[in-house]
Amino acid sequence: MKKILIYTVTAGNGHNTIANTIKKDLLQYFPGEVEVTIIDFFRDYPSKFRAWIMDDGYKMSVKYALPIYNKAFKHLQVSKPVKHYPFFMKWAICGKQKSILNTINELHPDAIICTHFMPAFALSELKDKKIIDVPVATMETDFVYTPYQECSTHVDRIYLPSAEFEDEFKKIGYDNSQIVSLGFPAKISAEEYLRDKNKKLTILIMSGAGAFAGLKTQIKKLLQADIALDLLLLNGRSKKHFRYYNNYVEKLKKKGKLKNTNVEVYDFVSEEKQRELIKRADVIVTKMGANSAFETINQSKVLITTKKLAAQELANVQFIQKYSDCFLLDKPTDLRDLIASNTFSNDYLENYIKNVRVLHEYDVNKNYAQSIMKFCNLNNSQEPIEQI
Repeated sequence: MKKILIYTVTAGNGHNTIANTIKKDLLQYFPGEVEVTIIDFFRDYPSKFRAWIMDDGYKMSVKYALPIYNKAFKHLQVSKPVKHYPFFMKWAICGKQKSILNTINELHPDAIICTHFMPAFALSELKDKKIIDVPVATMETDFVYTPYQECSTHVDRIYLPSAEFEDEFKKIGYDNSQIVSLGFPAKISAEEYLRDKNKKLTILIMSGAGAFAGLKTQIKKLLQADIALDLLLLNGRSKKHFRYYNNYVEKLKKKGKLKNTNVEVYDFVSEEKQRELIKRADVIVTKMGANSAFETINQSKVLITTKKLAAQELANVQFIQKYSDCFLLDKPTDLRDLIASNTFSNDYLENYIKNVRVLHEYDVNKNYAQSIMKFCNLNNSQEPIEQI
């Protein structure tokens, strides 16, 4: 029985989604052969302020100070790693390495996988000091070199979402033996999609937590236009947005202003229901985290997002646009105008489905599971570790 420990960080939900996807795939492809434990670095090792900085602080920075966030992101990409350690990283992991060692002594994992750079940095330091010898891997979870990945070069492996970035990661200190490019392990893997040409255009808007600035106005303009389409509004855990859209739709119906658009408003739904809604849609409006993007791509759905993106999300758009379409909203009427102009005609959607297959990665999740199981066999003594 192999034991795998996965470290994640709640910074939005993307890193947690990847951790849960990897766990699900390991248990699916190796039933009875593996135990998987997931630890949220700043929540399971309690640190309320650091947890707030990584999640709410991040969300606030990209919502209210996006230009400053993006400028800092780009600056950190080119600054020397030594400047990062005292400024942020040492403070961020302060006291956490003892918790890591306690966990390793308790669980005796055969491998550790990090879906965020923060625990990877803490483990990289422990590897560098020869305090642990358990195999440790980290991941790049966007289609760009994310600052602080260069602080973890003493781990045994780094998984990249595309071979296009291998040279960039070699420049920041990783070597060929550490780099493995397997694609992106999206929660929904690639499937062939045949569209029913007789059905109405179906738009899914994933507006959980607001999704992105200006989306509420885009939705209102679209609803007011009363175009012939099926509109699915998925609000995630945001009760506030669910009530708002539900009330707004009912108000339009009472005024007789919603005769052609069929609207379904959803609160938080199960993973199975979300998958069903994605399958129904032709076009999906969402934030551009890599997981959301590749769930959409893998189902051959057209992507729409906003121009006002965090730097790593803009990089995801730019990667996708090398191979396929991804529409960016700017003006408040852009979503309405895109749909009203018959951009997403049957002919367009048929061609899109054919062309987007170049981005489909059918065996990515299985390949990750197999790779991680092999990774467990790297040498580690499993001897008890002395505290530091």
